[in-house]
Amino acid sequence: MAESITFTFRGTQYTLTSAQVVASVDGVTPSGKGSHVAKISGSWYPVNQAFSLAIGVARADCQLLVSRDKLSQLGFELGER
Repeated sequence: MAESITFTFRGTQYTLTSAQVVASVDGVTPSGKGSHVAKISGSWYPVNQAFSLAIGVARADCQLLVSRDKLSQLGFELGER
């Protein structure tokens, strides 16, 4: 599990921590959309929902493989529903 990750997404560089991901979903109900999920603070969130909230982009702009990869690098448990 990485403390933080730095990556480029759609031409913008980001540094992201697991704490930022947790904070970004605080108070947000997990969407029913998406079969690939990440366990964050005891709830299963679609990976694109969590990733988009964490970096502040539209969910439609996220790509499944990128979202899964970055959340996995930060140590979040992944699954399918």
